[in-house]
Amino acid sequence: NPSLTSLNSRKENGSVVMFGGVDHSYHTGKLNWVPVSRTHYWQITMGRISMNGKVIACKRGCQAILDTGTTFLLGPSRRIAKIHRLIRARPFESLQYTVPCNTTSTLPPFIFTIKGIDYPVSAQAYIHQNSEGLCYSVFRNGKQHENEAETWVLGNAFLRLYFSVYDREKYRIGLAPAV
Repeated sequence: NPSLTSLNSRKENGSVVMFGGVDHSYHTGKLNWVPVSRTHYWQITMGRISMNGKVIACKRGCQAILDTGTTFLLGPSRRIAKIHRLIRARPFESLQYTVPCNTTSTLPPFIFTIKGIDYPVSAQAYIHQNSEGLCYSVFRNGKQHENEAETWVLGNAFLRLYFSVYDREKYRIGLAPAV
């Protein structure tokens, strides 16, 4: 079975990588299979990103790369600036945006819609607290050329929430809520 299964645990330590099979005890519900649109990057088509029922990015659809080697959620700078305005994030240093730590319980989730399925990412997932007690957004500007389609990189902030299976034989990615 030419598949790779990945789960980046919600816990600080501990993740799972499986080759050649899927252990369904790591997710709930069925796997939702999404065709790969560009094989080199495990890239898929994403329908939209919304918050509070309003589309805030990918209004006409866009591309998303699922990347276990990326911590953050990367997107076009204009879209990231809009997200930071919505969550009232303030610029800090070295491209970081901070938010008051007590907002994680009041900010709504961002909804990433992929092949008609909604994948919520809660404030607890998109706001991280560092060792100094500072809370910052995991949304960051990605590198993108003006002539390219809107492309996002969904890193561990997303992948910790969703069990993912990378099927090389059929060039598709399976996603389901992680346990």
